[in-house]
Amino acid sequence: MTEQIAKIYAKAAFEYAEKAGNLADWTRFLEKAAGLFSDKTMQRILASGFHKQRELLDAFDHLVEGQSEPMNHLLWLMAERSRLAFLPQVSEAFLAEKYHHEGHLEGEVLSVIPLSEGQRLALSAELGKKMGANVTLSNAIDDSILGGLLIRLGDQVIDRSLKGQLNRLQKTMYKGV
Repeated sequence: MTEQIAKIYAKAAFEYAEKAGNLADWTRFLEKAAGLFSDKTMQRILASGFHKQRELLDAFDHLVEGQSEPMNHLLWLMAERSRLAFLPQVSEAFLAEKYHHEGHLEGEVLSVIPLSEGQRLALSAELGKKMGANVTLSNAIDDSILGGLLIRLGDQVIDRSLKGQLNRLQKTMYKGV
């Protein structure tokens, strides 16, 4: 649910920033806000509910100082709804929206063994052709997939893992019974 809420805020901010022609300013602003509110101590303070989030924003004048009215409005709106803790996810979703708009997708490929640079670049190029975008992939190791690859590109998941194949086979077998 947090991710869905963050995407809503990010999409609204992106649409405004795009129309206003200041995507770079919004990107810097959201990265700064995300940095502050992703701190573990700050997350505990927000989760405790002890302080009203509007009061916390007042304590961080430097965050809103010099920002445009719409940027401040976003912070105040999120504070009113006790959602400041979502700012790191909002920033991440905003960047994903920006990259998508620019024809760039970032993703992650999970494998049991590390992919070579050449394999990763070849996979990025192939996915880029199919998606009609410039694709950049990072590689992470995950033994639980047993073999093959699991690729996450934005909201899409391409499961070519052995674990995924076994799960699909199991579902097919249960349907037949």
